[in-house]
Amino acid sequence: MPCREDSRLSAWIDGELESKEAGAVETHVKGCPACQELVASLRSMSLSFDSDVSADPGFIVRFRANRDEISVAPWWTWRQLALRLVPIAGAVVVAAIVSLFVASPPDASLQALEREALGAPVAFDNGPEAVLSIAFEPFPQDID
Repeated sequence: MPCREDSRLSAWIDGELESKEAGAVETHVKGCPACQELVASLRSMSLSFDSDVSADPGFIVRFRANRDEISVAPWWTWRQLALRLVPIAGAVVVAAIVSLFVASPPDASLQALEREALGAPVAFDNGPEAVLSIAFEPFPQDID
């Protein structure tokens, strides 16, 4: 059965408790065999962590070399990026084409407007040269 003091044992071993609280935990440990076993295992674990471990002197050099090797983007990364952008580029092209068709009125409506304004529908049936010849003709009020 777990003891109610289990949560404070590690702090007591590390000396992190206040003196009043530390005294209460110490008194409890002296009378509780389960806590005595737990304290013994925690102290042995603490001693194993306190052992002096020498650092590998070449670790930093190997780490930096590996980091630099990994950080250089391979050639296929750009290809993947380009393939991801193809749908966006296609959508932009389609949007540009659609906007050109929407923005420019069709030729038939322009001819209908010119026919209404000029009142000479026969001139438009002869092709684009007829429209230019109309521009150089005198106005009806000038003909007398």
